[in-house]
Amino acid sequence: MDDFSTFGHARPRDRAEAGTSTLLGQVMFLVAVALGFMTAGAFIGQELSQGTALICFLAGFGMLLAQAFGGERFRVGAFAIG
Repeated sequence: MDDFSTFGHARPRDRAEAGTSTLLGQVMFLVAVALGFMTAGAFIGQELSQGTALICFLAGFGMLLAQAFGGERFRVGAFAIG
């Protein structure tokens, strides 16, 4: 446990520095994935009824509130990515 902090990440002095182009590439990949999900959701949701669309909206908004006010456990890890 000497090489890692309590969260399991390497200490700042042990981390390798990422170049600007590497970081920009990773961010643009995440933007592309988000746009892909948005496009797929719009395509799938174009034939939904108003009731189903309202339920999906409320579920998404509830998840947003849970992540915003639910504490640190919802902002880190797989739940935050989902």
